[in-house]
This record gives sequence, C-alpha cells and structure tokens, in this order.
Amino acid sequence: MSAPLPVARNRQTELVLLPARAIGPEPRRRGLRQLAARLRRDLARKRPQLTANGELRRLLAPRGVLRGGALKDWEDRLDAVVCGYIAAYYWWWGEKRCRVFGDDWRRGYIVTPWPPQ
Repeated sequence: MSAPLPVARNRQTELVLLPARAIGPEPRRRGLRQLAARLRRDLARKRPQLTANGELRRLLAPRGVLRGGALKDWEDRLDAVVCGYIAAYYWWWGEKRCRVFGDDWRRGYIVTPWPPQ
C-alpha cells in the first residue's frame, strides 16, 4: 500500500484515488509525514506490537530534502512498513481479524485488516 492518496468524488459519488503527480509535492510530503508519525505511535500499541527499533526508525525517517526521487524513496519505505505489518497482522490474527479478497497466487489477492465480528 502506498501512502494514503487523496480522493475526489466523481459525478456518481464513487471515490477515485488521485495519483501522487496530481496533487503536488507539498500535500504528498505532509501526508507521508502524518503516516510515518501514525505508524510510530499507533503500531507500538497494537497487537502484534511493532516497536520502533533503530532499523524501523531509519525506515520511517525522511532522508534529505523530500522531493523527486527522495520523496518516492521515502514513500516506498513507508509502503514496505505498512505491507510488512499487514503480513504480521494476518499471521497473528488470521481470518478472525482479516479478510482476503481475490482467489489465488496466480491471479492475485489482497489481505486487509477487518473489524472483529
């Protein structure tokens, strides 16, 4: 999952995700900073717990001036943390708190946390 993308509504009121290039660098930087702060804060309180050791702090921290390739690199690192945590969450909770959408390895699927039933 990439950093949360801004959404716009089309005429049928369906949500449409906007690509990063459509919003400009400053809102993107702001959104990534918010995501990184939230990952540091919230995942330390969840189960499974993700504590910010040195390596995780490095992954979550921005490097240099955040524009162009550096901004994309940071977005990719945050995406890796989110994907890794979702994999751990699925391993921890299984289908009790996750849903799998899709059918198999060949065609693809998505695992997402889901509220407990």
